[in-house]
Amino acid sequence: MADPDVDMNEDRDMNPEALQRIVQFLKRNGLKETEEALSREAGSVFGLSTLDAEPSSSLSTDNVTVNDANALSREYDDLIKYVDTSFDSYKPELAALMYPIFANGYLDLIISGQAEAARAFHQRFASVQPSWYSDDVHVLSRISTSSQAASNELVDNLRKHPFMLKMSKSCVKQLEPFLSGHAQIKDIIKEHLLIEAVDCGMRLKDTVEAMSGGVLGEASKQANKQKVYYGTIKEDFSSQLPSFIQEDSKKKRAKSKDAKEGKKKDPNAPAFDRIPLPDWSDSLKSDKRLAQKEMLKKVKISAENPPSVCFFSILNAHGGACCAEITEDTTMMAAGYGNSTVQVFSLNQETLKHIKPMEKLELLDQEAEDIYQQVLDETKGSPSITLKGHSGPVYGTSFSPDKRLLLSCGEDSTIRLWSTQLWSNVVVYRIGGYPIWDVKFSARGYYFATAGADRTAMLWSTDKMQPIRLFTDSFSDVNVNYFIER
Repeated sequence: MADPDVDMNEDRDMNPEALQRIVQFLKRNGLKETEEALSREAGSVFGLSTLDAEPSSSLSTDNVTVNDANALSREYDDLIKYVDTSFDSYKPELAALMYPIFANGYLDLIISGQAEAARAFHQRFASVQPSWYSDDVHVLSRISTSSQAASNELVDNLRKHPFMLKMSKSCVKQLEPFLSGHAQIKDIIKEHLLIEAVDCGMRLKDTVEAMSGGVLGEASKQANKQKVYYGTIKEDFSSQLPSFIQEDSKKKRAKSKDAKEGKKKDPNAPAFDRIPLPDWSDSLKSDKRLAQKEMLKKVKISAENPPSVCFFSILNAHGGACCAEITEDTTMMAAGYGNSTVQVFSLNQETLKHIKPMEKLELLDQEAEDIYQQVLDETKGSPSITLKGHSGPVYGTSFSPDKRLLLSCGEDSTIRLWSTQLWSNVVVYRIGGYPIWDVKFSARGYYFATAGADRTAMLWSTDKMQPIRLFTDSFSDVNVNYFIER
């Protein structure tokens, strides 16, 4: 299909303008690899550094306000002196301006083609940035061209979303005279920052620092308008406890009843049937009863009763140990390695047993209460078992509450469900293209959650091959997730 902007006869007299129109055609039709190859060849033939695919790229220069790099450096130097000489009560709030102005000023220089000036600006002022942005400052130092900036995740966040800061109204008024004499900093704040004046006294240093460090600063009021049911679902197992424990807890029943009534009226707790939850298995009920019994033996931690700690050393961890998970009863541990394997260890005197051969399984009574124990071969066992299936480093492991299943995730964009009775992979859940950093089973053993490099957290159920919920509001990788259940 011919493009009206490209004259097919222009190959007789190729020039930079004609190449520019061809690159635009390739860009519009999604031929990225061809576009990049043509740009490189054009650079060697015509001596061009880059060819812009379109006049309005993803990082437009329309909003670049920096024309004089020396003026920006002078104004930023004045900002440092202004913050240092301000009243101590205003200094923490004003210091929060340092990083976003530095980062966006540096990017303005890069996008406007002033790479050398940007490098000098970075070298001069990088050392005065807050420690919690040191990683981001280092990432910025590696960006020297507009094409590198266009493909960088941090830059994408800084340029497409405003950096949010909260300041007391008195501090905002204190800042206005300074901005009136520093046009470039004022323009950067106008284009890339959002300052929310709050009706409160001057914010203390600890308060400001506690809210600092986010990719885009603090959270705005709009971010918390959605109703969140952060209450937890609690269930009472006391009726299933032995009689002697029930007698010890009679005095607490009145308080427990009041607590239940209060829980029903809690507006932040979800309805009990809001989330379809599987029934507790007999083994989980038994574990819950045992846990409540053990709770009665708890001793308050003090100098006389310090906590006990047990250290484990993993020998011959090929590729390094990337993660480890210990069961709640501390009987097993699963470690994920850099060589794509998962190793399960027994942490007590019992060995890990395999299932009996098929001819012996056929002789078992399937209706027996201890059928799950009978299928195991008591004559054979080993202190550890290695599971193979991943094609890259394993970054997360998680046991189901009943210890019959094990989840693992890794660089190969898969989550694998293993049986700890068959010691084999039974299900593979796939996510295309991104590493998965963490995986966690819920306390019910039916749902699990993953955290990935695609900036999403996902909720899964073991009986479905696709996630049932996606949480996509993160600005960078989701590194860890956790279920809050009581």
